Amino acid sequence: MYLGRLKKYDPTLKFAVTLTEERAVAQAKQADAEIGRGQVSRTSARAAVGAKDLLAVKGTGRRGSGRFETR
Repeated sequence: MYLGRLKKYDPTLKFAVTLTEERAVAQAKQADAEIGRGQVSRTSARAAVGAKDLLAVKGTGRRGSGRFETR
């Protein structure tokens, strides 16, 4: 539901710098499997968040000021 809304409205609103859909789906499947087994871990207990564009996330590109390109 939320990924669909992001993809639908981002071309107009431009609120997503980097959409990591594959990562989000993989993490959701992992969390669902853990919860189904009765295991609550850091992965399954966390809430989805939208990270500010100033955060560096491993495996994603960087955007913004040139000062941050090498970090």
